[in-house]
Amino acid sequence: MAEQGCVPANNRDGAGESDDDSVISAKIKALFLEEPNLSYEQIDVETCKGVVRLTGFVNSRVVINRALEIVLGVKGVNSVENEILRK
Repeated sequence: MAEQGCVPANNRDGAGESDDDSVISAKIKALFLEEPNLSYEQIDVETCKGVVRLTGFVNSRVVINRALEIVLGVKGVNSVENEILRK
């Protein structure tokens, strides 16, 4: 997502949206780990300016729906780009 104006975590100037985005991503990943149906799934999370991009492969549509539900409940998320695919 760096091509859209986001700065990778290792290249940040210290404050601002990149920090907020990394906090959002970390919260989402932590929530996924707490969720029994998601903890074993491979879902990657990237956040840029409040837009969360989910990628990866999961076993069912139910898992995708739950992941989206969790993401949309996180403060600071403006929208979600769902690119999760079923295996």
